[in-house]
Amino acid sequence: MPGESSTHPQSDEPRTSGEQPRVSWIELSFVLIIFAGVGFLLTVLFLYPRDWAAEDKRKVELCQQNLRSLYDALREYASTRNGMKFPPEMDDFLHHGKLEWLSLGVCPACYRRFSIQLIPGWTMADVNDHPKDLLCYDYNEDELRYMKLADPDQIIDPEKSDKASNTIVRRGLTKEEQWAVLTGKFSEVPSVIFDNRDQLREVRDKYLREQTMAHNHKEGRNVLLLDGTVKWVDEGEFSRMRLAVLYRVLVKQANANDGVFPKDVAWAVVNAVTEPDKPEERWLVHSLAIDPADDTEFVGYEMPAKRIKLSDPPETMLCYSKNPVPLIGRNVLFLDGRVKFLSVADFAKLIETSK
Repeated sequence: MPGESSTHPQSDEPRTSGEQPRVSWIELSFVLIIFAGVGFLLTVLFLYPRDWAAEDKRKVELCQQNLRSLYDALREYASTRNGMKFPPEMDDFLHHGKLEWLSLGVCPACYRRFSIQLIPGWTMADVNDHPKDLLCYDYNEDELRYMKLADPDQIIDPEKSDKASNTIVRRGLTKEEQWAVLTGKFSEVPSVIFDNRDQLREVRDKYLREQTMAHNHKEGRNVLLLDGTVKWVDEGEFSRMRLAVLYRVLVKQANANDGVFPKDVAWAVVNAVTEPDKPEERWLVHSLAIDPADDTEFVGYEMPAKRIKLSDPPETMLCYSKNPVPLIGRNVLFLDGRVKFLSVADFAKLIETSK
């Protein structure tokens, strides 16, 4: 009506082209966060890699300094406290050595206990007899693939369990079952051994998920040799060093088996894991057959199908890398203890003569 003020409800019609939508503070904050995130990523990609490389180099050098100091301490420990024998593992060294030696058992790259692995069995005499063999190296405890293999409660025992009374009894794995978990060859073990193959597959899958090879350094590691040499090696060279360590275990088992080597490396692992008389070697045993150049495998080395004996010719191939470096070759361990890297063609010839 004339003279009365009238109110008009807000129009539901869309805005005309002349009107500008208002931006809320939430939307603006979201956009700013996105821009800040993109800017941070670009900064990381283009500016920080140099700093990372410098930091990696610094950690390598710190670890090498640590290993040099460790070598002097290990020699003193062997000469004055342990009957001319190097300690079998770092835990033994740390518990029975001097208080000021405690820091030497930790790799500066990760700052964790048990990050230096000693190879057991060496004596001071070996410094002259085997100067270029591996005494210790930096490692990550996540590589302990076989630590739980001999645990007593791996799977459900159907003979002692009772569903009616909801009674569940668990048991450990037999040696054959442990071998099947390591190899994945469940069908090659007599079915009477297996109460439930699905359980064993679950054990294998669990190990594959839990035990990973997280390296202290990228693409290699620091090693300490018996003559005191400290050097950086790539994973291929370190794989050859680990084969030499595995060789000692294989020969030991052959001597205990009338001169006959285990049927394969997985069986050697089972024998080592279940051996009760040297628990101080458990850290080495639990990573014994891992190939550092290929950490996707539980057992990274294989033996020829033909059973090898100590009496065979010294040039007999005893063990080799399961997976080769593509188009290049693989590491091979011979019966006399030599370790060589063979090309694809040379390895093919050798494997043919080993049948």
